[in-house]
Amino acid sequence: MAQSFQEVAVAEPDPEQALAIVFGLNSSEREAYERLCESDEPLSVQDLSSELDCALTTAYRIVDTLETHDLVETSTIRDSTCQRSVYDAVDPSVVARRMEARVDQVYTDCRDAIEAFAADPVADCGLFGADGDHSLDRP
Repeated sequence: MAQSFQEVAVAEPDPEQALAIVFGLNSSEREAYERLCESDEPLSVQDLSSELDCALTTAYRIVDTLETHDLVETSTIRDSTCQRSVYDAVDPSVVARRMEARVDQVYTDCRDAIEAFAADPVADCGLFGADGDHSLDRP
């Protein structure tokens, strides 16, 4: 589960937590990315399922999450009888640059929201009506 801003702000995150903080990855998803980084060759979902000792459906969900966050690259292997997809981790240095950009954007968005709140807290907090009525709407 993703951490709240307050949890992140008071913690001293370590590199292992960075994927959880920035992308909201759970421990299985982080472990899968780590296994893909450590592997000498791309892994199929079946291989990853074995590596993680999880159900095949779970491995598919994990790969889907990693794909959603562009943390894996997909290739197709074809042989005489079948074709299958294999997955390789995106280089951690590339991921780190994307993480920095995302954190910078979140920082900018938060700073802008704080500045807007400071300029007119009544209009931006949503607790008061648009006409400036300071009574909360109650049923």
